[in-house]
Amino acid sequence: AGLFLSEGVEVREPEQSRDHTERLLDLDKDDQGWIRTSSLTPCQAISFTVPKDPSAATFWAVLSVIHGNVEMKAPGVGCNPTRIQIFEVLQQMGADIAWEAEETEHAEDLPMQAPEVEPQGSLMMRSLQQGQTLKPITLAGDQIPGVIDEIPALMVAMAFAEGASEIRDASELRIKETDRLSAMASVLEAAGVSYQEKPDGMVIYGRSDFRPKPFTVDALHDHRIAMAAAVLASCVDPNDSPSIIKGGSCASISYPTFYQDLLSLQKP
Repeated sequence: AGLFLSEGVEVREPEQSRDHTERLLDLDKDDQGWIRTSSLTPCQAISFTVPKDPSAATFWAVLSVIHGNVEMKAPGVGCNPTRIQIFEVLQQMGADIAWEAEETEHAEDLPMQAPEVEPQGSLMMRSLQQGQTLKPITLAGDQIPGVIDEIPALMVAMAFAEGASEIRDASELRIKETDRLSAMASVLEAAGVSYQEKPDGMVIYGRSDFRPKPFTVDALHDHRIAMAAAVLASCVDPNDSPSIIKGGSCASISYPTFYQDLLSLQKP
């Protein structure tokens, strides 16, 4: 809205967050985090490709590290440097994740550079090798803004890491589509995960040999809770009772074909 004011606008972002708006409007940020626009900054129509959502790809990255014998390639995923911290976190935990450049006009910028428009690439995801385990991790402070939307999926991975993982300084999760800390606590408890909920985060006591029990939870109209619960439920013993995600259709808010894609992975 500030672009159409008669005076310039100054906005300060003290911590780096997702920069899609800055890229689309070609706005620069200085070293102190200030973004400034002049009065009546002109906007011009442009054409560009919108890449696939890296937040959606996170669920497949998590699925690949908690299942055996999985190898997936997700082409055309956005690899904007402000959106791929979640994959770096999973790599730190031991996940086998890599970017593969695609033949696009900005292929030379992959995977971590910052071209004028949104870069994209193929996300390669593989299961852990035999004998490998996920390592626990602690996230806090300026690590949180870059992964805030992916934390529900990350909590699922933490349940399978050998040891205690912790998320701090993430109280913003309580004011998302639902209270995601409370919602994920319910999911983890129902599946048999040991955890400790805190005002601004959670400690998850994972086990590399963890196998969730069948569970029933309410997605609470939150697409990320629904998809995180579904990925966790995919690890329940197939000979056991099915898990139930009430209101799970809300996943279609951001990923209309999520359940179709999940079921397709179970086909031989």
